Amino acid sequence: MILKFRVQELDFLFSFDIISTIEATLRFDYMERAHRKRKGEISHVFRDIYKSKKDRVRLEEDILDIWGRCKPSCKSIIGKFKGVLKYRDWIAHGRYWILKVQKYNTRDVHAIACELIKRLSIFT
Repeated sequence: MILKFRVQELDFLFSFDIISTIEATLRFDYMERAHRKRKGEISHVFRDIYKSKKDRVRLEEDILDIWGRCKPSCKSIIGKFKGVLKYRDWIAHGRYWILKVQKYNTRDVHAIACELIKRLSIFT
């Protein structure tokens, strides 16, 4: 019983780490696009947002929703990642409420995170 609990806790920790790494990557990309004169619609929109919000940008409403508008083919993976963010919130805040979204495992989280970064072409 104790071993099963510890394995589950490790899965939560690994998932949390992956999700927070992707959040940091998305925020870094936002700042990079806001400060550099990169071409493309997403960079222009991020520069406009930066003028008013600076680094107080919201991940879902400002970064992910803008990606979804500028790159509609990615809306599905963005939606999946938003579900993962709700799972992250549940992990981070003590898991005291009944989770109303899918419970993920580390493999699911990793697969969604990799697909998101690939589809958004963050590192190109």
